[in-house]
Amino acid sequence: EELESLRTLPTRLEFLIQQKDVAVSQLEEAQRELRTMEPLVGMLQGEERKKIGRALEEVRPKLFGKTQEVREAAEWTGFAHLAAQERLIGEIEAAAAVENPDSAANKLRDIETRWTEVRKVPKDQGEELWRKFTSFRDPLRKRLNEFFAKRTAEQKEAKKKKEELIVRAEGLVGAVGEGTDWKKGADDFKNLQNEWRTLPSSGKHEKDLILRFKSPADRFFAARKTVIADLCAAVSA
Repeated sequence: EELESLRTLPTRLEFLIQQKDVAVSQLEEAQRELRTMEPLVGMLQGEERKKIGRALEEVRPKLFGKTQEVREAAEWTGFAHLAAQERLIGEIEAAAAVENPDSAANKLRDIETRWTEVRKVPKDQGEELWRKFTSFRDPLRKRLNEFFAKRTAEQKEAKKKKEELIVRAEGLVGAVGEGTDWKKGADDFKNLQNEWRTLPSSGKHEKDLILRFKSPADRFFAARKTVIADLCAAVSA
């Protein structure tokens, strides 16, 4: 099994070296495997030993060069990310001072997304920057979570009360008949409308609820208008 792995090692290393997206850890692991497997070349026979030995000799400097290249690129990327994280810390500090919860939440989501894109930094400096970042982010997140939880509860209660008003409005329309007191009915609808205005928004349900509340009111006042028009016509006759 070890000899079979040795036979495929040059090809596997060449393939790894050609990869554009490869981690330093992968290359370092490949170097360790190369050092471990090279002494086994002597166990091969004849031309195969020469072929594998020569292939490993050729791939060794290329693997070392690739490792150095990727390590240096990672270091430069890390330093660039440090600067980006410093800027994001300034942004999260400013976002924490934004009073409007919706605006603050939008800023928080954007900043957190961009932080994930620059999260790879040198460990020591990265830990300190993370502490600074979370010192502003965590209280902001807590404040927003509390606000949105409260708003969600208020919207849920508003939805319930508005649905009750819709039922009452439908009841007023359903009671329309020959003996309807149109003035009292109009006053009742106006009272319902006044109650509606005192309630907060129900959030995403608001548009639908408004249409459902408006429908019985429109039907009532349309019927009232028709009755008044008929009375006027009768008087004129």
